[in-house]
Amino acid sequence: GLRYHASSESFKTLLKLGGFHFSMLTGVPNFAMPMVDVRDVATAHIRAAFDSEVPSGRYIVSAANSTLPEMAALLRLDYSNYSIPALVSPVPRALAAMLAPYSRQGVDSLTVTNNVGVRINLDTSKSIEILKLHYGDPKLTLCEMFQQMIDAGAVRPGPRPELVGLTLLVVTS
Repeated sequence: GLRYHASSESFKTLLKLGGFHFSMLTGVPNFAMPMVDVRDVATAHIRAAFDSEVPSGRYIVSAANSTLPEMAALLRLDYSNYSIPALVSPVPRALAAMLAPYSRQGVDSLTVTNNVGVRINLDTSKSIEILKLHYGDPKLTLCEMFQQMIDAGAVRPGPRPELVGLTLLVVTS
């Protein structure tokens, strides 16, 4: 099986989503986030590299044209006692873009502008037809990753972060 690596951007994203991260105190940002299992990526590379009948070129490999709120909803089905937000953040895109460089999240203003509130529609037909990929279930991929993080002690059960954020807002008002 695959192992949890703290330096992986995929795991960092999932840690923010389910590990009670301060960036989720207003809810999960409506951020476009395509998903693919690393095993499907490996299969695509092997077929593209070693199948002489595969024409050279670029192949988009993605199992789901998803968003962070959709990912959170999938995780909450099996991990409802973890800090996975249920509300979509009401922070406007322009404000999120302005604050992005100061958030220390590795996301710049342009990335926020191009991905918050935007639906990505990747065309994977070429990878399905030519590379003969059969993508795995995105929910299974997410749950396997999240379970690895639980097993590694990276995430623990806890309250939804937006509920804590609302409580802080009410208490400090």
